[in-house]
Amino acid sequence: MDWQAFLNNTEQLAQDITVLVATLASIIVGLWMVASGMIKMVQFGQGLREGQPTLGPILINFAVGALMLRLSMTADSVVQMLFGSSAQAPLTAMQYMPSEIKGSETMQQAMAIGVYWVACIGWLAVFRGLILWNDLSKGQASSQDAGWRGLVHILGGAAAINIGGLVQSLFS
Repeated sequence: MDWQAFLNNTEQLAQDITVLVATLASIIVGLWMVASGMIKMVQFGQGLREGQPTLGPILINFAVGALMLRLSMTADSVVQMLFGSSAQAPLTAMQYMPSEIKGSETMQQAMAIGVYWVACIGWLAVFRGLILWNDLSKGQASSQDAGWRGLVHILGGAAAINIGGLVQSLFS
């Protein structure tokens, strides 16, 4: 097995998934959320939403859809709120690795892959947090804690996206 090719491809996969989530998936899901709000608005106008909440679910769909459409800016705003600065590149976390890792090129690359995957999982967490917030528009009892779970996903995801800044704030 060619470990070097495996490490290179794994690193590229993490970066590609991050780009996919931050661009294509967020746009498709954001448009779906906004369209869902518009459908609810049309149904309300036709009198088909009798006995259901009207304004709240529509506003939730529009607001969360807008946040999802601008996912990268939403995540960067949360990072700025948490850390006071924009997100740092994930590889800045490598500055604080022990000397044993710095001496081995293979270990450095393996740690870099790990750092990229942490940032990728952060993007997925922010994405999932916004989906949880959108579930609030359904108004079902099962989604009562969706707001808090969504908030935890968004805050934790932002910390993972800024893994370099998080490590720097912990060790300096």
